[in-house]
Amino acid sequence: MRIRVAAALVTAVTLAGLAQAQFAHASVIPAGHWSFTANTLLVNRDDGGNGSPDPYWAKDKLRRTAILRETGSAPKSDCGGKGSCYGYSLALGDVGSFDTIPGRQTPNQSGPYAGETEQGAVTGHVAGSLEFGQFYSTSLPQGGPNAGVPTLVNGDTPSTGDWPWLFFAPGTKLYQGGSQVNENTISEPYWGWAYAWGTQSWVDASWNNYGDNPGDGNIIG
Repeated sequence: MRIRVAAALVTAVTLAGLAQAQFAHASVIPAGHWSFTANTLLVNRDDGGNGSPDPYWAKDKLRRTAILRETGSAPKSDCGGKGSCYGYSLALGDVGSFDTIPGRQTPNQSGPYAGETEQGAVTGHVAGSLEFGQFYSTSLPQGGPNAGVPTLVNGDTPSTGDWPWLFFAPGTKLYQGGSQVNENTISEPYWGWAYAWGTQSWVDASWNNYGDNPGDGNIIG
């Protein structure tokens, strides 16, 4: 459902719907397969837009739900030819708030927004989701409380791109396309976050040029 959300219609309800709808299917687990759910509070999280040289225009506070799904055994070739190989999918959903940083360039810098800066410190709503591409490992998830994932993250580390590794023991190797992948390099084919404050809204997504088109809206504060 790659539908651009019209800026004028983004509401708190729409935001919550975006966060839930895009990864809800991840909770439908085939018989005999495992799923692992982790909930994390993210605070003091830098939010990047299309400004330059510093793209960070806001700080986020988010509640993140992550669902890891074991999709079944796979050929050894998917794990670099090593051991018993398992396939995994991972989807994240975020709901929370953002605080703009006065003076920073706004997240949308295209067309009429070029050079626009945040006019004040305001707090708005944000929600969205991300789906990682299928990946593989010879290891099983570590399990345990919150599936081994931190319940609180203060700041930008670990990055969102690191999330697949959090479900596994340190040192676990993950693979995609038959080759080992490093942190932040698993493909992210579908993602999108929507922001709203008052009558202002902005959509940052994989299908809309990272929210840098004139029709994608903007948060000016």
